[in-house]
Amino acid sequence: MEDREIVALYHARDEGAISETAAKYGAFCLRIALNLLGIREDADECVNDTWLAAWRRMPPELPASLRAFLGRITRNLSISRYRQTRARKRYAGMEALLSELDDCVPSPATVEQTLDAMELTRHIEAWLGALPERERDVIGHDELMAFLKKRVGILDGVAVTGGEPLLHAGLEGLLSEIKALGYAVKLDTNGTFPERLRRIVESGLADRVAMDVKAAPENYARVTGVPGLDMGPVRESAAYLMSCGVDYEFRTTAVKGLHTRDDFEGIAKWIAGAREYYIQGFKDSGDLIAAQGLGAFTEPEMRQLADIVRPKVPSVRLRGV
Repeated sequence: MEDREIVALYHARDEGAISETAAKYGAFCLRIALNLLGIREDADECVNDTWLAAWRRMPPELPASLRAFLGRITRNLSISRYRQTRARKRYAGMEALLSELDDCVPSPATVEQTLDAMELTRHIEAWLGALPERERDVIGHDELMAFLKKRVGILDGVAVTGGEPLLHAGLEGLLSEIKALGYAVKLDTNGTFPERLRRIVESGLADRVAMDVKAAPENYARVTGVPGLDMGPVRESAAYLMSCGVDYEFRTTAVKGLHTRDDFEGIAKWIAGAREYYIQGFKDSGDLIAAQGLGAFTEPEMRQLADIVRPKVPSVRLRGV
């Protein structure tokens, strides 16, 4: 049955809506619950509660994605159950952490607080500083998880960045482990793997996604240095984020000599109406970039770039200036 028909059953208060939803999305929602809880009985209960919640909360208009709408309900219910059944086995600080996650960090301000990458970096740097020099270069899986387990209730979230995290085949497993500890997850991506991105978001493994927008579509190949770059996957990822319901942001690091006014006009057309868009200040890290004749825009110039974008993307803000 098509999503539109299923939603119509909800609006008609037809109990067949629940059976049709379960038939179409039961396995999907169960996978989300199992990823977060790891216990089949608990996961089954959360899925059943999802149908009841959908019955009560179905919006008057067709959701942009019924699959994502149901997935978010399952994720929220699973996090609540995690708090109820496991918080006492850890310590009281976990209770406060998970209460902040009940609604999957709905506001941008809360997301920024919850996913405070700078705080995480500070703790990691302190931890690395205590290691012998020969052990600082590589952090293995076990060491990372040990670090995070010790800081449950101290840190709120984990920012997964790169390089490109979606290149790694084991990413979903790692995110599942991080989520099982109760952390919120922010995922950074360049948008080149839309199917992997979709799978992670719809499995409830990312609370927020930050996608780099390198340039206007027509200039992507030049700016990225990849001749003949296929923009299809990048466009698909951007469109998905704007429609799926997950918290997200787009961001462009503005580089003088690389970007022009035309780039930001093109970006504005591409992501018109985006929920959050940041133009980030470039920080010259040394002679390598400077030797290429590239550098940072001044703050007044950055504000002019934002003014170019604002008519189509009112949410545009500056960062790092």
